[in-house]
Amino acid sequence: MPDLAFAAFDLDGTLVDERGVPLPGTIEGLARLRDRGLALLLVTGRSTVLFEALGLPEHLLELFGPRLLLDNGNVEYDRATARAAYRRALPREVVPALLAAGFTELVAELDHRYVATSRRASTWFAMAHRLPRSSIEVDPQLGGRAQVGSVLVLDRVPLPEGLLGGAVEAIPFAGTAAKLLRPAGTCKTAAVTALLAEQAGEADLKRVIAFGDGRNDRCLLASAAVGVAVADSHADAAARATMRLSGPIGDFLAAFHPETLVRRDRPDVVEDCAH
Repeated sequence: MPDLAFAAFDLDGTLVDERGVPLPGTIEGLARLRDRGLALLLVTGRSTVLFEALGLPEHLLELFGPRLLLDNGNVEYDRATARAAYRRALPREVVPALLAAGFTELVAELDHRYVATSRRASTWFAMAHRLPRSSIEVDPQLGGRAQVGSVLVLDRVPLPEGLLGGAVEAIPFAGTAAKLLRPAGTCKTAAVTALLAEQAGEADLKRVIAFGDGRNDRCLLASAAVGVAVADSHADAAARATMRLSGPIGDFLAAFHPETLVRRDRPDVVEDCAH
């Protein structure tokens, strides 16, 4: 079996705490992986705004390549220029369709910035993400933007059947009654696979070890040659992983020896991996 050549990491709960502070031993552990010849990839569920709001230390980011994957892989972030580009976005007609259907409490990510239809929606979203309310523009028509990354629907009414079509999926938002609309098939696995094909000519994830803790990591952990669920991972992530850590990730990285790992013969074909 080919040696591991890449290590893909989730961010929140895997490498940093809720304030963006690196967990103990992660900086040293990541540097050790890189010194052993592994290229490090970062793939997080955070949008561009929420990623930049963390203010991650440069000595952490510089351990990764220049291209970071945000928004579960739908956004590529150039670390050198701090510029973001959508790899996948929602159809532009989604916002007009929602407004025409009578939805009034929306927060949309438009051109990598958040815009709300009302002050109430702006305040709710800002509090949920610990953002200054002033950082979220209020525009009842959500107009004048070219690309739509996602839309959060706060209205407590069902989405009309057929409104979104097959290009959009709706998922529960962080255990609330709100619904997050995003491109259908959003998946960290697909994004990492595409990036490695572009950067290194890799056809699959047979040389990847992946680390994560959330439900949105479960597909990547199942598809990589080695999937590592960190301690306190979501049950779905742990169930799909090759192994689950019982202690800090820093301790695991400090003792990392790829020759001792049990690897899959091939990445699994995993369905329904995006929610």
